[in-house]
Amino acid sequence: MADLQSILTEVKRLREAVETLPGRINVSAAQVVVVTGLSDITEKLGLVQAGEFRVGNRLIPGDGFSGVRIGYPPFTYGTRTYHIAGVDADTLMFGLSATDGSAVFGGGFGLIDGEGLRLQSDTAVGGGGNNESRIRWYQSVLTDIADSDPVGQIAVAFDTAELRMTLFTNPTTAPSPDLTSTGVISVIRLAAQHADGDIADIRIDSTAGMYLESGRFGLTGSGGNSLVTLDTDGDVTLVSSNSSVIRIAPSDTGSVSENLNHIAPVRSGQVLVLMPNEGTVDVVAIDNGSTTESGFLLLANNFTMDTILDRLVLLGNDDGVDQYWVELSRSDNA
Repeated sequence: MADLQSILTEVKRLREAVETLPGRINVSAAQVVVVTGLSDITEKLGLVQAGEFRVGNRLIPGDGFSGVRIGYPPFTYGTRTYHIAGVDADTLMFGLSATDGSAVFGGGFGLIDGEGLRLQSDTAVGGGGNNESRIRWYQSVLTDIADSDPVGQIAVAFDTAELRMTLFTNPTTAPSPDLTSTGVISVIRLAAQHADGDIADIRIDSTAGMYLESGRFGLTGSGGNSLVTLDTDGDVTLVSSNSSVIRIAPSDTGSVSENLNHIAPVRSGQVLVLMPNEGTVDVVAIDNGSTTESGFLLLANNFTMDTILDRLVLLGNDDGVDQYWVELSRSDNA
């Protein structure tokens, strides 16, 4: 068994060895590696099951962060959550959700999800907004941010007074969603074809007008001519679902003849074709009825429609003071 003296001697020897150890270690410059990132150590990250990858301006989200975030659980921006988010000054620019597959893009103005593609409308009718909603086509693939060779676009604009959708083709400049924009030459073709070969083709040409290139033209809806009923004052009220061909039914007064005094509302330029709904009660269109009311009739003279084959064609007019209907033609087939 070692005595205390031998133990003390061994401790002194170990102490002297430790003190001389630094001088006995030789390290070359090639053996020194400065690690600047995880990739300097390994190419394999391994499995990361939770947390966040964040690259950007090093500010904390909520304090002006700009950059990209990837993580689980997802991040909340507005009322939605995203597992991948591109952010500029804490404002979402794009985002992807692994929960429902939805994606926000275009600076937050576009969304695609299970309900379809949604685009925020322009902020003002007439091109006064930021044009976030435009869908554009180009002659060549874009290689930079600049708008080059635009050939067409669809634009939707909305404000508190109006909702407008316009389609441009062949613009010499990228116009605002305003039909009065300069430098726009548009030719729009709308075509629908049935399996048996029937085709309806409408051409709208800004230099020449609108044409029905092929197919049949009608003023009625697919459900047939609209039916309206005279009230006891001899007035007819139109609704948005009415077509331009109107069947007029008498009121329930039981009279053999009823007057037609007013048709409202009046849209300037609208064409109406009137016919009686039945031949048992005459409908008498009154010329220059009460002109203090909107929708009076300006006719060659009173016209009695006493068979279902009679027709009266009217054109709406609004001069800013009075709203009335002007006779274009009549057909008395009694």
